[in-house]
Amino acid sequence: MSANFMLNRQLNTLLHCIVLFGLVAPQASLAFNSKDITWDAYAVAEDISNLYGGIKTGSTYTLAGHLAASVQTDALHLWRNGQFTLGALGIQQNNYPFFYNGSIQGPSGYTGVPEIKLSDLYYQQKFKGFRLRAGIMDIDEHFNQVKLAVDNLMNSAFTNTIALSYNVQLATYPYPGLGCELAYSFDNLQIQTAIYQGNPKHQSTAFSKGFFLIGELKYDLQIFSSSAENYIFTLGLWEYQPHDAWLLTSQHGLYSSFEVAWNSRRGPKFGATIQAGMAQDKDLAVPYSVAASLTVSNLYDVRPKDSLNFGYGQVWLQGLQHNETFYEANYLFDLSKNWKLVLPDVQYFVTPGGSFKNSWVLLVRLIYEHGETEIEF
Repeated sequence: MSANFMLNRQLNTLLHCIVLFGLVAPQASLAFNSKDITWDAYAVAEDISNLYGGIKTGSTYTLAGHLAASVQTDALHLWRNGQFTLGALGIQQNNYPFFYNGSIQGPSGYTGVPEIKLSDLYYQQKFKGFRLRAGIMDIDEHFNQVKLAVDNLMNSAFTNTIALSYNVQLATYPYPGLGCELAYSFDNLQIQTAIYQGNPKHQSTAFSKGFFLIGELKYDLQIFSSSAENYIFTLGLWEYQPHDAWLLTSQHGLYSSFEVAWNSRRGPKFGATIQAGMAQDKDLAVPYSVAASLTVSNLYDVRPKDSLNFGYGQVWLQGLQHNETFYEANYLFDLSKNWKLVLPDVQYFVTPGGSFKNSWVLLVRLIYEHGETEIEF
């Protein structure tokens, strides 16, 4: 299968998705546009083509959409600063990208079996400096997130530290799970902790299949006084207890990240991140991982929100002679308030999976985003 054929297929898929989203998104906006109900939504259409190397050449497409509605307890004339949220997630995918590329750091964070499922059913309460949240939810909404990298790069290494997400089945996309989170914020410091079920594929099992504990400290250093600049340091600790405790020992590890964004006096805006993880168990597949990114925006006066983005990641693989490394570059078009287009996104993998042939991947992604249901501190 030639590279030109795959590119034509990507563009055809993209055109179909533009028409579909253009019809559906405005109707969703009208349905949930009320003063008492806020909604948060995203839709992603993407095509991933393994052009060379890996397991075999070929392409796969993914359609993913999430819609969540929230109502404040103030609007219901109950108590203050509470929030109920209900949401659903839908995924359509014709094949699993791993079957082509073979990488552990997948080209995209939006893989998943085709299904429609409940993704959000939780209550959130804000106290003075505290936030409590409990129910079915996604751990990645608050933990282990490096926003600059997640917003601009496609590889799954930036969605969650691989030394954690590959070793442990987290309660996150595509399997949000039951859990309870508590966060405290004071000036530039945020401390949060949570417990989640250990087998989120089956939400009804609650904690009978083990549990996952996590604690995280996030601090904005604010080295300079300008509010346009961020210097955010994050440190997290985690432990996973399998349900067969008498057969399997608990697993634990840590992760850390640093995120910096700054503006030049005139011209481009820059952002850079670095994140690393370590799993303290000799039997786990990925004992160490590292990822880094660089983002440059405001390159042109007529398109100030477009960005040119670069990424790098590496995982150390237990029992294999070679590690896996990837390099990523893309251009992100900020089409409007709600729409973004990534075209192209090119990724190069060195020994994907630790044993396959070096691989070239081309990705095209269309993104629709709306709203923010979060209660701010």
